[in-house]
Amino acid sequence: MNIENQVANLKLSQKMYELQFKQESEWYWIVETGNVHIKNQNDLFGIHNDHLEAFYSAYTVAELGEMLPYKIGNWCLDIAKEVKGIFYISYSGGNWGFEVMNNNCFRDKSEANARAKMLIWLKENNYL
Repeated sequence: MNIENQVANLKLSQKMYELQFKQESEWYWIVETGNVHIKNQNDLFGIHNDHLEAFYSAYTVAELGEMLPYKIGNWCLDIAKEVKGIFYISYSGGNWGFEVMNNNCFRDKSEANARAKMLIWLKENNYL
């Protein structure tokens, strides 16, 4: 499996950067002279700053999982894979949490993207 399929995509990584998530990960999206590629943290020494346009953490599924709180109030984290290969993530439980959080169930073919979408929503709504 390509690393691009195991990390949050560039758009979500950019949004997480804008929301000031800590920029520490195993992989990074690099925008250099108009080209976009992904590099392992050990390979960053070969980047020339005069060509570097942007640099974003490309969080892995595991890194995103560590960032997601297991519980928020009475809500518990719920991650599953649907029959057709779509991952979804939400928080459920509590007296009224399911009704509120059920509307904020994030889906994607990539588990990393689904997790990133949830983290972005949590940050934008002051749950983190």
